Amino acid sequence: MKTLADLFNQYSVSHQNPLNKKIHMYAVPAIYISFLGLINSVALPWSIGGHQLTLLYPILCLFLTWYFYYSFIIGIYMGVISFIGLLGLHFYTVLLGLPDVNADVHLCAGVFMIAWVAQFYGHKVEGRKPSFLEDIFFLLVGPAWVSVPVLSKLGIKVKM
Repeated sequence: MKTLADLFNQYSVSHQNPLNKKIHMYAVPAIYISFLGLINSVALPWSIGGHQLTLLYPILCLFLTWYFYYSFIIGIYMGVISFIGLLGLHFYTVLLGLPDVNADVHLCAGVFMIAWVAQFYGHKVEGRKPSFLEDIFFLLVGPAWVSVPVLSKLGIKVKM
Protein backbone atom coordinates (compact mmCIF):
# COMPACT_ATOMS: atom_id res chain seq x y z
CA MET A 1 0.00 0.00 0.00
CA LYS A 2 1.24 3.48 -0.87
CA THR A 3 2.21 5.99 1.79
CA LEU A 4 0.60 9.41 2.09
CA ALA A 5 3.79 10.95 0.68
CA ASP A 6 3.57 8.61 -2.34
CA LEU A 7 -0.07 9.58 -2.94
CA PHE A 8 0.66 13.31 -2.60
CA ASN A 9 3.68 13.07 -4.92
CA GLN A 10 1.65 11.25 -7.54
CA TYR A 11 -1.26 13.70 -7.15
CA SER A 12 1.09 16.70 -7.38
CA VAL A 13 2.32 15.68 -10.82
CA SER A 14 -0.92 16.92 -12.41
CA HIS A 15 -1.20 19.93 -10.09
CA GLN A 16 1.81 22.16 -10.85
CA ASN A 17 0.20 25.15 -12.54
CA PRO A 18 -0.46 27.98 -10.03
CA LEU A 19 -3.95 28.67 -11.43
CA ASN A 20 -4.89 24.99 -11.28
CA LYS A 21 -3.63 24.80 -7.68
CA LYS A 22 -5.66 27.88 -6.71
CA ILE A 23 -8.79 26.48 -8.36
CA HIS A 24 -8.28 23.21 -6.47
CA MET A 25 -7.95 25.02 -3.12
CA TYR A 26 -11.56 26.20 -3.50
CA ALA A 27 -13.18 23.63 -5.78
CA VAL A 28 -12.02 20.49 -3.96
CA PRO A 29 -13.57 21.46 -0.60
CA ALA A 30 -16.71 22.65 -2.43
CA ILE A 31 -17.01 19.29 -4.18
CA TYR A 32 -16.36 17.38 -0.95
CA ILE A 33 -18.96 19.26 1.12
CA SER A 34 -21.55 19.33 -1.67
CA PHE A 35 -21.10 15.58 -2.18
CA LEU A 36 -21.72 15.00 1.53
CA GLY A 37 -24.83 17.17 1.26
CA LEU A 38 -26.06 15.17 -1.73
CA ILE A 39 -25.61 11.77 -0.09
CA ASN A 40 -27.29 13.11 3.05
CA SER A 41 -30.48 13.32 0.99
CA VAL A 42 -30.47 9.57 0.29
CA ALA A 43 -32.50 7.97 3.08
CA LEU A 44 -31.67 4.51 4.40
CA PRO A 45 -34.48 2.25 5.64
CA TRP A 46 -33.49 2.74 9.30
CA SER A 47 -33.79 5.40 11.94
CA ILE A 48 -32.27 5.80 15.37
CA GLY A 49 -34.25 7.60 18.06
CA GLY A 50 -36.58 9.05 15.44
CA HIS A 51 -33.64 10.37 13.36
CA GLN A 52 -33.68 9.09 9.77
CA LEU A 53 -30.35 7.58 8.76
CA THR A 54 -28.98 8.55 5.36
CA LEU A 55 -26.24 7.35 3.08
CA LEU A 56 -24.07 10.10 4.58
CA TYR A 57 -23.38 8.09 7.74
CA PRO A 58 -21.72 4.98 6.29
CA ILE A 59 -19.95 6.91 3.51
CA LEU A 60 -18.57 9.55 5.88
CA CYS A 61 -17.40 6.80 8.24
CA LEU A 62 -15.53 5.15 5.36
CA PHE A 63 -14.01 8.47 4.23
CA LEU A 64 -12.86 9.42 7.71
CA THR A 65 -11.47 5.93 8.33
CA TRP A 66 -9.40 6.31 5.13
CA TYR A 67 -8.13 9.75 6.22
CA PHE A 68 -7.27 8.55 9.75
CA TYR A 69 -5.45 5.55 8.30
CA TYR A 70 -3.05 7.85 6.48
CA SER A 71 -2.83 10.70 9.00
CA PHE A 72 -4.41 11.34 12.37
CA ILE A 73 -4.14 15.11 11.80
CA ILE A 74 -5.80 14.95 8.38
CA GLY A 75 -8.48 12.66 9.82
CA ILE A 76 -9.28 15.21 12.54
CA TYR A 77 -9.20 18.08 10.01
CA MET A 78 -11.51 16.30 7.57
CA GLY A 79 -13.90 15.41 10.40
CA VAL A 80 -14.04 19.06 11.48
CA ILE A 81 -14.45 20.29 7.89
CA SER A 82 -17.22 17.73 7.31
CA PHE A 83 -19.03 18.82 10.47
CA ILE A 84 -18.71 22.55 9.70
CA GLY A 85 -19.81 22.05 6.08
CA LEU A 86 -22.85 19.97 7.00
CA LEU A 87 -23.76 22.37 9.80
CA GLY A 88 -23.54 25.23 7.30
CA LEU A 89 -25.90 23.40 4.94
CA HIS A 90 -28.32 22.82 7.80
CA PHE A 91 -28.28 26.49 8.80
CA TYR A 92 -28.73 27.51 5.17
CA THR A 93 -31.93 25.48 5.02
CA VAL A 94 -33.22 26.58 8.45
CA LEU A 95 -32.34 30.28 8.14
CA LEU A 96 -34.02 30.56 4.78
CA GLY A 97 -37.06 28.76 6.17
CA LEU A 98 -36.83 26.01 3.59
CA PRO A 99 -38.72 23.01 4.99
CA ASP A 100 -37.72 20.72 2.17
CA VAL A 101 -34.56 18.61 1.99
CA ASN A 102 -34.58 19.41 -1.74
CA ALA A 103 -33.27 22.90 -0.92
CA ASP A 104 -30.00 21.29 0.17
CA VAL A 105 -30.06 18.99 -2.85
CA HIS A 106 -30.45 21.87 -5.31
CA LEU A 107 -27.72 23.94 -3.64
CA CYS A 108 -25.36 20.98 -3.39
CA ALA A 109 -26.00 19.84 -6.97
CA GLY A 110 -25.32 23.35 -8.27
CA VAL A 111 -22.12 23.78 -6.25
CA PHE A 112 -20.99 20.26 -7.18
CA MET A 113 -21.41 20.90 -10.92
CA ILE A 114 -19.85 24.38 -10.90
CA ALA A 115 -16.87 23.18 -8.86
CA TRP A 116 -16.28 20.26 -11.23
CA VAL A 117 -16.39 22.58 -14.24
CA ALA A 118 -13.79 24.75 -12.49
CA GLN A 119 -11.65 21.68 -11.78
CA PHE A 120 -11.71 20.55 -15.39
CA TYR A 121 -10.88 24.08 -16.53
CA GLY A 122 -7.89 24.02 -14.16
CA HIS A 123 -6.73 20.75 -15.68
CA LYS A 124 -7.16 22.17 -19.17
CA VAL A 125 -4.87 25.04 -18.16
CA GLU A 126 -2.50 22.52 -16.55
CA GLY A 127 -2.47 20.39 -19.68
CA ARG A 128 -2.85 17.17 -17.67
CA LYS A 129 -5.72 14.82 -16.91
CA PRO A 130 -7.16 14.71 -13.38
CA SER A 131 -5.45 12.08 -11.21
CA PHE A 132 -8.70 10.28 -10.38
CA LEU A 133 -8.97 9.15 -14.01
CA GLU A 134 -6.04 6.82 -13.26
CA ASP A 135 -7.10 5.82 -9.75
CA ILE A 136 -10.52 6.56 -8.24
CA PHE A 137 -8.99 6.89 -4.75
CA PHE A 138 -7.48 10.20 -5.83
CA LEU A 139 -10.96 11.60 -5.24
CA LEU A 140 -10.08 11.15 -1.55
CA VAL A 141 -6.48 12.29 -1.94
CA GLY A 142 -7.55 15.70 -3.30
CA PRO A 143 -9.21 16.91 -0.08
CA ALA A 144 -6.26 15.67 1.99
CA TRP A 145 -3.80 17.34 -0.41
CA VAL A 146 -5.53 20.73 -0.19
CA SER A 147 -5.72 20.41 3.61
CA VAL A 148 -1.92 20.43 4.01
CA PRO A 149 -1.38 24.12 3.09
CA VAL A 150 -4.30 25.12 5.33
CA LEU A 151 -2.92 23.11 8.24
CA SER A 152 0.54 24.53 7.55
CA LYS A 153 -0.83 28.09 7.83
CA LEU A 154 -2.29 27.07 11.19
CA GLY A 155 1.18 25.91 12.27
CA ILE A 156 0.26 22.20 12.10
CA LYS A 157 2.69 19.84 10.37
CA VAL A 158 1.35 16.71 8.71
CA LYS A 159 3.55 13.61 9.03
CA MET A 160 3.88 11.76 5.76
